[in-house]
Amino acid sequence: MKQAISILTITLASLLPQISLAKDFGQHGLAFEVKEEGFIAMIQRKLKLIDIKSEEKKMLEIAKKAVEEPAPIANIKKTVKPATFTYDPSYILPDDIILPNGKLLYAKGTKVNPLDHMTLDKKLIFIDGRDLKQIEWFKDKKTAGNFNDQDKLILVAGRPIDLGNHLGQEIYFDQGGFLTTKFNIEQVPAIIEQEGKVLRIKELEVEAQSNQLATE
Repeated sequence: MKQAISILTITLASLLPQISLAKDFGQHGLAFEVKEEGFIAMIQRKLKLIDIKSEEKKMLEIAKKAVEEPAPIANIKKTVKPATFTYDPSYILPDDIILPNGKLLYAKGTKVNPLDHMTLDKKLIFIDGRDLKQIEWFKDKKTAGNFNDQDKLILVAGRPIDLGNHLGQEIYFDQGGFLTTKFNIEQVPAIIEQEGKVLRIKELEVEAQSNQLATE
């Protein structure tokens, strides 16, 4: 055991001069601290990389485009086969209708037709605002007296603000296809107007316009 210790002592002693003379060559390359980035710090760092003004400009351009030219309503085409049909606006009440004085006006389950209590005194006209023929069709019919300023022109595609400025009247847009879906309109130009207790819907062919509206 003593012999083994002696050999270890001699070995260490022989290495000491080399260890004491070892040279420090300094640090080479980059050194990084191993540390996990916190979530908040990460968000703050990424936010600093974003050009806020540039992103705001992009968002404003997107919003402006959505207003100036909304997305066209899907599955609406130019009329190739004229059609006329009706829509019954009646619906079944899901709950009792109670007047402020507590009196029952309508019981749940009653069938109610809004046209019994109101009148649609204007026409709803649907066109594709990208189609110059449909725009000219509308202008011609308005000049001829088939449409008046109370009637509502509703686009299924196109630029409502620009067309409104061109025609000198307020233009509407069927956002999300709500109206065309509700009234089962698949072709334009189309006109909705009241006929008794239902709504009459006419999908018209532009080329045959002179005959189709002659009775209106």
